[in-house]
Amino acid sequence: MTRAAAASPAVPATALFPREAGKAAFVHERFAAEAAAEPGRVAVVDGDARVTYGEMNARANRLARRLRALGAGPERVVALFLEPSAAAVTAVMAALKAGAAYVPLDTRQPAERLAHILGAASPAVAVSTAALASSLPSGLPTVLLDADAGLLDSLSGDDLDEAPDALSPAVLFFTSGSTGVPKGVQATHGGVAAAYLAWEEAYELRTRVRVHAQITHWAFGVFHTDVWRALGSGGRLVLNPLEVVGDPARLAETFRREGVQYAEFVPAALRPLVRWMAETGERLDDLRLLVVGSDRWYVREHREVLGLLGPETRFVHSFGLSEVGDAAWYGGDTGGLDPHRLVPIGRAFPGVGLHVVDDEMRPVGEDEEGELWIGGAGVSRGYLGRPGLTAERYLPDPFSPEPGARLYRTGDRARRLPGGDVEFLGRADQVVKVRGFRIEPGEVEAALAKHPGVRECAAA
Repeated sequence: MTRAAAASPAVPATALFPREAGKAAFVHERFAAEAAAEPGRVAVVDGDARVTYGEMNARANRLARRLRALGAGPERVVALFLEPSAAAVTAVMAALKAGAAYVPLDTRQPAERLAHILGAASPAVAVSTAALASSLPSGLPTVLLDADAGLLDSLSGDDLDEAPDALSPAVLFFTSGSTGVPKGVQATHGGVAAAYLAWEEAYELRTRVRVHAQITHWAFGVFHTDVWRALGSGGRLVLNPLEVVGDPARLAETFRREGVQYAEFVPAALRPLVRWMAETGERLDDLRLLVVGSDRWYVREHREVLGLLGPETRFVHSFGLSEVGDAAWYGGDTGGLDPHRLVPIGRAFPGVGLHVVDDEMRPVGEDEEGELWIGGAGVSRGYLGRPGLTAERYLPDPFSPEPGARLYRTGDRARRLPGGDVEFLGRADQVVKVRGFRIEPGEVEAALAKHPGVRECAAA
């Protein structure tokens, strides 16, 4: 048996962004550097509004100062209870500038789930608007972007000079839990910084891709990676409301009007657009990079989309999890693959270690099935307030020379193909994905069991 190596070695976070004097490292620092270099360049397109780097950076600095005054900072959480907008993007940068972690909250989620998340996150402060804030706990200090605009305008818009600790949390993403209680994944400032560098290299952000479309849900991780990629590289982020995303004709028109060069879809959002293009003869020739990921994606679908793209468009299948960020990508030829199989997840992004191992953590040979474990700088700090679950899923990394490095146990079955690409073979547990969101049937069962008319239940 041959022993398969990781697709690329795991690199410690500190090696990926050395803090040299005057050098931007974290995403919000890169954003501030872009604002200083070209303050008049458009950062975000929000409907008819166009917000420049200089305007957004100054607003984010003012908001960051207010958040700090209310208790935000390292190891503290800022709750963002906002609709997707340029103001929400500003709040993301403000929370990062304050050195805190932020948690994006879905304004449409049930009150019980919102209460669970707020109870787990224990935010020091929230950012919202007057119309939305009534759904937040009355005792939570809250900055209202509209009602408090005068106070925010009175604060300094100059850049803050403190940098966060690389290992402190930057963002919390809450995923489904088998007990019925959502679990919060703590991505770190250093992990986000390392992920940005990987995207910049793999996706050619500063050279090939400059105009990014945002087309995913505010509470979904891809929304925020879109923000980090676009604004960290000096690009332009075009926001698209859900009603536009759901209307292929309007979405295609937006792409043409704004000159969109990069778009990342979950399969459930891309399939209607593909059907519409096939029916109307429309194409996406002007895209330079199209990414699909976060759910099952088949070879036959991949080939169909390739026929609708221009010769200069790169089409990538990506793979990632909230616990590790974007881990792998596949941009190769699907010509020799079975059309009914899933597209391979490919090879690791720079700084990521992909390991297909047996039950004793030994790498399996080519074409042999094993479980996928992921290491590298992007591995999150674990589940907030869930030390037992964290210890179960995050283990010491035997493949890394870096002291304290950890692997995340994905629960995915996989195999390494000849040539090095990794193929996803399904889950080892019962987790499923619906429109890109991970759902544990146990959470559905836990909710059903609370109903007084239900004695026993099962979800499949």
